[in-house]
This record gives sequence, C-alpha cells and structure tokens, in this order.
Amino acid sequence: MLLIFNILIEYQYASGQSNAALYFISDCQEPLPIEKIIRKMHNNVEGRELLFREIEKKNDGYVFMLGDLVGKASVESEWNNVDSFLSHLRKAGTKVFAIPGNHEYLMNSREGITNYLKRFPESPITGYCIRTDSMAIVMLNSNFGELSETNLNKQAKWYQSVMDSLDVDSAIKLIIVCTHHSPFSNSKVVGSSVKVQEAFVPHFKSSPKTKLFMTGHSHNLEYFDGSSGKHFLVIGGGGGIDQPLNIGDKASHKDLIRQEIKPRFFYLIIKRRANLIEVTLRGFSRELTPISEICLYL
Repeated sequence: MLLIFNILIEYQYASGQSNAALYFISDCQEPLPIEKIIRKMHNNVEGRELLFREIEKKNDGYVFMLGDLVGKASVESEWNNVDSFLSHLRKAGTKVFAIPGNHEYLMNSREGITNYLKRFPESPITGYCIRTDSMAIVMLNSNFGELSETNLNKQAKWYQSVMDSLDVDSAIKLIIVCTHHSPFSNSKVVGSSVKVQEAFVPHFKSSPKTKLFMTGHSHNLEYFDGSSGKHFLVIGGGGGIDQPLNIGDKASHKDLIRQEIKPRFFYLIIKRRANLIEVTLRGFSRELTPISEICLYL
C-alpha cells in the first residue's frame, strides 16, 4: 500500500457533480549535471518513473503538474519521458493541466516556454482556473522575474477578479490555489517566496472558500497550518534532486509532518467522499520502498 496520510476537509458539495479524482505532482525534472556533482542522487529518475506509472494506472480524472516538468525545458529531448506520460494520460481521456516552474525558463527562456506551450497550448501563461465537482483550482505563474510588466499587471487583475467571482458563485464550494514557488518552505536551497506571500497569499487567506495552497519548488513534502482552516502543502516530490530542510530550532515555519515518515517521491490525490474532501499522498522512500500508512484528520 502506498498511502501515507489523509487530510479530511469538511466540504459542502453541490449535488449532481462528477466527483472526479484530482492528481497533483510537482518537480519531475531529472537532476542537472551540476546538481549531480554538488548533491547526491537517490534513484531520482527511477522514482519519477514509478510515480508516472502509478498515475497512469490509477488516474480517472484530472492531472495537475505544478512546474519544473523537466530539467532544461529549452532542450527538446529533455521532454521525452514527460511526453510519453502526457500521451498515455491523454489517450485515456485524462485532462492534464500545468503551470511553469523556474526550469521551464532555465537557460533559454523563450525556447523553454515555447516547448512548454507545445504541450499545454490551452493554458494561459499568467494563470487560469479549472472547475470540477464544486471545486475551483486556480493555477498561477509565480516566475515573477520572467513575466513582463504587462503580464504581471494582467495576472494581478485576473487573480483578484477570479477570486472575487468564485467567492460569490454558489456552485463553487471550495477553492485550491496552486503556484510553483512556495510562500512558506524550510528548504535550505530555495526557501520561502516573499513575492508569492505578497501577491497571492492575501487573497487566499481572505477568501471564505479557500482551503489548500499547493506548491512545489522545494523538493520535499512540507505541511503548514495557516489557521482558520487554511492549509499550505509543498509537494515537490516528483523526482528532483534532494534539497535538505532546516529542521527543529532552525526551521522558519512549523512543519506538521515528522521528517522520519516523509516519502522522497510522491504525488497527491484529492477526491470528495460524501461531504468530505480526502487529500491522499502516495509515495516511496529514497530506496523506492512504499511508505507506511499514517493519517491526519483536520
């Protein structure tokens, strides 16, 4: 069994909805050559492939990829394994959505985003919203330094507008916000994004319908409670190279998951069960051993 934990969120769903499963994965990139020199490899490619095969076998709804799909997006050959994954899902009728991470802009940003948009031509680069089963998933580009001033202004206005409209839409009962960069992380390598804290977190906190803020970038599982029913999850376990965390007294934010029970490679499933939203994490250790079961109920 690959179940590691459940988060159960009270949820007043609208009757007659489809109740499709939502799968989330982030940071699937193969380690860069420089990363292989300065950090240790731990079955990174094999771990990612295990996750891809698991999702291909089990998926019956939507897949959301939260950035850093490949190591160097500007290099066409880097996409081969991801292309196979996307092809398998789409042939099965699965709907796949993504947002760009920093690796989609790495080295040659124009070529990288061109290659990204070949795979996701219907995903606006600044952000968009997917609605399913009384839920809204708001996908945002957090690569602020790569967006033009025009696109930054467009994104800010759109985000405020879509959040306001979702708050008054009686068909929407729960909002999930997704970015690549994490507003809160204890990663020693990437840390927290102050810009995400300033640009996206205030609307998330003020909305009565938001519950989850999910990100990647930190190649770890991290879970922070923002109080008032707001939960922050870092799910960067798609295969990227290890990033050590500041823990204990050195941690900037209180992580609610103990280090010793965290998986190294993992993906997330969200599904409604009656009037609850079940958030399930499935994953493997560095040695590709399935993680034992633990549960959290919120």
